[in-house]
Amino acid sequence: MMAGPENRLHPRFPCSGYALVQRPGASVKYNARILNLSLQGCRIELTAQADLEVEEEVDATFTVNHLPFLVRGQIRYIQPNGILGIQFLHLSSRGQMQLVELLTEIEDSLLKHVPQHAETKHSNAG
Repeated sequence: MMAGPENRLHPRFPCSGYALVQRPGASVKYNARILNLSLQGCRIELTAQADLEVEEEVDATFTVNHLPFLVRGQIRYIQPNGILGIQFLHLSSRGQMQLVELLTEIEDSLLKHVPQHAETKHSNAG
C-alpha cells in the first residue's frame, strides 16, 4: 500500500527521464520512464511487462537531465498498469549528495515555469 503525501518525509518532484531496472547481478534489464523522484525513492512506469515482485530489491540506473544515477532500491508497490514505487536503500553519502544536487536542479527548473502573473495580481490587490 502506498503512503499518502502527508506521510512522506521528503517531497517528490515530477520529472522526465528514463531508467533501467534489474535484479542485482541479473542480466535482464527492464526499461522504464521516471514519473517522480525524491530523496527516499521514485515512481516509475515500466515500458513492458516484467516479473518483478513487491519487496524485491532492484538496481536502477536513472538518467535525468542527461545525468546518470545508479541506486539500489526495494519495490514498495506495483500497480497493474506497470507503475512501481521504489524506496532507495543503502545510499552512500556521495550518492545522497548527487541526488540532492539533481533534485535541486529539478526544483529550480519547476520554479522557472511558475506563472509570474499570479504574484502581480496579489501585489496590485492591496
